[in-house]
Amino acid sequence: MYQKIALTTGQQPEVLNASESAIRSGVRYAFKDVTFDGSKFTFNIYANSLIDNKKLYQSGIIMGYNPDFFGDSIATNGNLELQTAGISSSISTYSLSKTDLAANKVQIQLQTVGSVSGLSTLTTSEQLLASGSLTIENIFADPGLFYDIDQMLALNKFYNTDAGGFPQLFDTVVVDTDFPFELYAPVIDSIRPLSLRAGTSDVLTIYGTNFGNTQGSSYVEFTDASEGITNGVNWIQPLTKDYVSWGENQIKVVVPSVCIDNNTTTTDVYAGTGKIRVRVSGSTVQSDEKLTVRFAAYNTFYPDSGGVDKRKIVRLADWNENRGYNLYYTNELKNLTGGVAAFERALNTWRCATNINFVVIDTTPPSYLLPFRCRIHYGALPAGVPTSTKATTTPTFDACANGPNAVFLGYMENFDMVFKSSGINWHTATSMPTLNWNTELDFESFALHELGHAGLLRHTNNGDDLMYYRVEEYKRELEANDLEGGIYEKDLGISNDPNNCTTPMSPYLCTNSTDEGDQGWKFIKVVPNPISEQFYIEFECESNRDFQITILAIDGQMVLQNQIVRCRDVIDFKNFEPGVYIVKILTNAGIVHYGKIIKG
Repeated sequence: MYQKIALTTGQQPEVLNASESAIRSGVRYAFKDVTFDGSKFTFNIYANSLIDNKKLYQSGIIMGYNPDFFGDSIATNGNLELQTAGISSSISTYSLSKTDLAANKVQIQLQTVGSVSGLSTLTTSEQLLASGSLTIENIFADPGLFYDIDQMLALNKFYNTDAGGFPQLFDTVVVDTDFPFELYAPVIDSIRPLSLRAGTSDVLTIYGTNFGNTQGSSYVEFTDASEGITNGVNWIQPLTKDYVSWGENQIKVVVPSVCIDNNTTTTDVYAGTGKIRVRVSGSTVQSDEKLTVRFAAYNTFYPDSGGVDKRKIVRLADWNENRGYNLYYTNELKNLTGGVAAFERALNTWRCATNINFVVIDTTPPSYLLPFRCRIHYGALPAGVPTSTKATTTPTFDACANGPNAVFLGYMENFDMVFKSSGINWHTATSMPTLNWNTELDFESFALHELGHAGLLRHTNNGDDLMYYRVEEYKRELEANDLEGGIYEKDLGISNDPNNCTTPMSPYLCTNSTDEGDQGWKFIKVVPNPISEQFYIEFECESNRDFQITILAIDGQMVLQNQIVRCRDVIDFKNFEPGVYIVKILTNAGIVHYGKIIKG
């Protein structure tokens, strides 16, 4: 980018004596004062005579380039812009123009259109000739910039005043360039934090250089979690209003669960674990570090003032007699052998872990609550659902506050959960299914996964999560990310609505278990609770049974794990921070039970 291009490569400057200099001529062009705004280089073109003063009659610069960097035919497509300045501003004398000679070659020309009496005199000092700009389409490509000196020699003329005056070709043309393209490519140095949540207004900060002082048409891309990465990464964009700030060295953006995919705003794709990309003026740079997205909360969107889509949070609310949700089984599900029992084992696992208020009823609720019942069905999948799908949950939302300043759009009224009946051999027993997963699917595992969707969690692309985008094996317990997501949605649902248009959900209080497959379990007792330094845990069980107790912080991180062999134990808790903790009991039958303790 910095080499000087003259008649031939490696040519040495020639020292002329006085007699020779009188018959020699030369013109030099210099591209200087280069600035970059993130997408466009602006510059000034200077000119000077190499030998003595010359009246400039015609000048021409022929520039070749790589279309991958600048685009094809830059005079026509507008990526090259010219402005009159200095010498060219005398429009009564000169005309400034640009012409595509090929898809990868352009000509900049200044021609005399008026009287030669108005011609500017080139001295050996630089004079401003014109200004211009170059828009970059892919700054990571090789610019391939070169100047065709042979062709330029036929374009550049001075006005020889001898013998009545006539235009004469310069016999030397030199071009100096100062385009440090490589210094302006966007670079991602780091992303922080490295672990966040989607759809909760968590903000990712991207550190680097050359992002541009303003966003313009640039954007960030996240890895799509909705379908994993089996067929490669699908890159998705946040909504315009999810950008918190954009600067030359730092971008702040919300981790989204409503995104732009193929130029369309959709709730079907959302951020997942993976690398981050920043696209600046057609150039894309990818982070070396990977963002872990622990869970994705369901969001929707609404066009705010100006018609711009804005992400809106949705929440759980009060839709039954006990300030939660009524679930009911269709006859088809009741007729599936073991189906109800398997579903209720999953339901107990989910609501005892998260305290989300889902209650199964067999009686008909009051008429005003009938529209808000949640159906659990065994039969044909809804129209439009892929045939490979085994179960699906469809929530119904109602809007209550969709103004430009509203954080929440509304709440979930109900959901419809369907388990596919045709072509599947559902395993509904408490025992684990066979190793051949394709011939016998675990109903309890699928039910637990679908209850996560009913609790307003989306998929993740973290292979160990219950909410992994594909149920590939039996999983009858929540992982740390699933638990954190469920508790987030519960806490959101039981909080007061800032728009004052819904009644908060009440938390489900899980006091015992009704698991049919583990009759040794009766109840759990923790004394004292809240805890000061230690607590005594006891539950009724058969004395010859083993249990594993795991204690999780509210964010899902494991802080303690013990084996209990006599249905009771004393747990030392004095070194733990005050707060809420989840107790998880795993039986030797593989069944999981949850409780809550508080460290004072």
